[in-house]
Amino acid sequence: MTAVEYLSGDRWLVAGPASVVQLAGESSDALRWWPAVRAGAGAPELIGRLYTDGVLGTGTALAIVCVEPATAGNERRAPAVRVLAQGSATVVVETVTGEKVPVSGAGLLSWSEVLVDAAIAVYLECPTTLPSAGDLLPMPAGVVRAGAVRWQLTDRQSGGSGTVSETPAPDPGPSPGVPAGQLLIADADSTGDENSEEFAGRPE
Repeated sequence: MTAVEYLSGDRWLVAGPASVVQLAGESSDALRWWPAVRAGAGAPELIGRLYTDGVLGTGTALAIVCVEPATAGNERRAPAVRVLAQGSATVVVETVTGEKVPVSGAGLLSWSEVLVDAAIAVYLECPTTLPSAGDLLPMPAGVVRAGAVRWQLTDRQSGGSGTVSETPAPDPGPSPGVPAGQLLIADADSTGDENSEEFAGRPE
């Protein structure tokens, strides 16, 4: 899984190996997304869940970001990502050329869906300032209470070549003055603890 970082906030972040979902609502709403996100479900399956859950078109703040499957001969390039934003959810996708592509569902009767090629990073709920690496808390695959989110998709040290990073960023520990979010679930594969998958909520 590529590196996901976050700040504590009032929405729920569900992070997996190939997608992240951020939504408003209750913890039970977020936990319904976890099995599909953990299994690496792609955009068609996750967007399909919106219909079965009755959330699509309601204006509820929701963002889905999925890495598109690599095409033949392009497995090591910066990936394309598909973004769906509904309600007040905001997403910014940064590409290898430095372009910042904003996606928002604000003011729409339905939702906004965009495919962005050659993405190196995705930012959720960062309307004014895009945070840098180390500004946020490291996020294992799982479900956490979150505000601003940064998903690093490629290695910036590659000089924009688009090579996909295989190594997550090291855990620097909580930054001074930044409270940890309420972590509901952390995947054992991402924490190294094979005996524990659920954690008691940490104070926000």
